[in-house]
Amino acid sequence: MEWMRTVTISQPLKIFLFNSPIIAIISIYFKTTLLFLIVFLLLLATYITHSYLKRAGNKLVLHNPKQTIRLYPGDKENMEIILNNKGRLPLFNSDMTLSLAEAVIPEGLREIGQTRLYTSYQFPIQIGGNDSRAYQIPITANKRGVTRVRNIGLSLQDLFGLGTANLTYAPFYFTELIVYPTPVEVKGIEELIQHGQGTHSYRHSLFDNLTSPAGAREYVSSDSFNRIHWKATARSQQLQTKVYEKAIDLRWTFVLNVGAQRGNAPVYMTEKIEDYLSQMAFMCEYAVKHNIPFEIYINTRAAGRIPFLHLELGEGKEQLSKALELLARVNDSSNLIKMTRMLNYLDRRFAASTPFILRFGDEEIREEEQVYYDRWVKKKRGNAFLIETTGHGPVVRKMGQKKVVSIGQRKVIS
Repeated sequence: MEWMRTVTISQPLKIFLFNSPIIAIISIYFKTTLLFLIVFLLLLATYITHSYLKRAGNKLVLHNPKQTIRLYPGDKENMEIILNNKGRLPLFNSDMTLSLAEAVIPEGLREIGQTRLYTSYQFPIQIGGNDSRAYQIPITANKRGVTRVRNIGLSLQDLFGLGTANLTYAPFYFTELIVYPTPVEVKGIEELIQHGQGTHSYRHSLFDNLTSPAGAREYVSSDSFNRIHWKATARSQQLQTKVYEKAIDLRWTFVLNVGAQRGNAPVYMTEKIEDYLSQMAFMCEYAVKHNIPFEIYINTRAAGRIPFLHLELGEGKEQLSKALELLARVNDSSNLIKMTRMLNYLDRRFAASTPFILRFGDEEIREEEQVYYDRWVKKKRGNAFLIETTGHGPVVRKMGQKKVVSIGQRKVIS
């Protein structure tokens, strides 16, 4: 059943129905025709009202597409709600109610209630018998987050205003609205170039991409014998060496610590979570723009084999869409996972690779966390960078590098 129905009769009508037998007897006893006629008409109106409220909307269908509306804060979009009344009875004097989280704000709807997570809205509807109506609800993206349309209901009234039928939509409504974090520029990204073997062309690299030959040059004594280009040698009658494109390994691992801790106090969700997610959103867009594969690890609890939020390594627009959606779904009330537990998982993943870490979150890195970054840098020749918040915005700083703080016209190294 698509709609659950509750019929409510007005209090004056209930009192009349309770006393109607007595009034009818009195009118017959005193032979008061007018009073009897009034009772009869009121009973007829009651019957019509009750019949209408029991049947109206019986064949009402709410179009329920599986769709996702993706927005950035400040974006506007129309959310369409289509109602198809397959019954003969029209719906008039009716209102539709729905609830949305604070990620989006609908325009032109009356706010009728609010809870900690959702706000309820109402708007009038009118649909004739065997008719269909589409309602366009303007939506403005308010803040990062995800919401679905919940608590959908209809309030139907009869012509006489003697009663109300409340219809509650029972199925799950599939439309989802996702508001991405606003990207905030991170400066100093040029520091992230890693000089290692890989597949991305970079002419200043010291390493060759053996899968991308770029031609041949004259052989010198320091060249390896297996680099000799035999076809070019035969054509020129002089030894020639194969030349390959220079390449670097640009595989970024984004690590976000959404927890904060002062001293030995329990870990809690950082108040700067929106800042960190906005910084990461910018880095994801930058990586996709420059064809750099990346993966994401966030220390909030998640269901599944991996107990924390994680996006597998990938690249391109599809990877960006997945990343922004993941960041939008980070809930500031989620349970946290210990950073050391997540980094231990990463340590096993890095067993056969050179890590390239970009760490977001609280800048006061605790010793048990720093041990992992030091190990990856020293033993695996990896790189670890910290996204640091300064007075001029977020900046990339290599871990272990001295921090430069501007004081007036002077720069102090700390």
